[in-house]
Amino acid sequence: MHGFSAVDRASSGSLISGVSVPARPQSVIRYPPMQHSEYLDMPQNQPHLKVMAVLRRWDPIGVISEENQDEYDSYSVQIVHMLDRGASIDDIVEYMRWVVTERIGIRFNEPHSRDCAEELVSYWQSRKGG
Repeated sequence: MHGFSAVDRASSGSLISGVSVPARPQSVIRYPPMQHSEYLDMPQNQPHLKVMAVLRRWDPIGVISEENQDEYDSYSVQIVHMLDRGASIDDIVEYMRWVVTERIGIRFNEPHSRDCAEELVSYWQSRKGG
């Protein structure tokens, strides 16, 4: 895929991984809002859910809404791993900077990101007793 991202190829109507993608989708798929599940109440899942909640508040591209709650969930796993390894506020801020500037490609809001990183590190340290 040299020179084209998956989005570029999809919009041009060519092949992605051997699957023909139409140039313009006929309709947008809307998924129902997330239903409550037992998973959300399990104590062992609360730290990961907290990270996901902070990332939704962080929302560097401003897309979180009632219908779109999972935009940054894929970044939460790396942040959990970092926090488990004792990441500092600066470590989390640098990861956020990388996400925003390298992955998303927009301007980085350091003060807001630092506030979110401070909340994450503080929460993680408090639950580990440190």
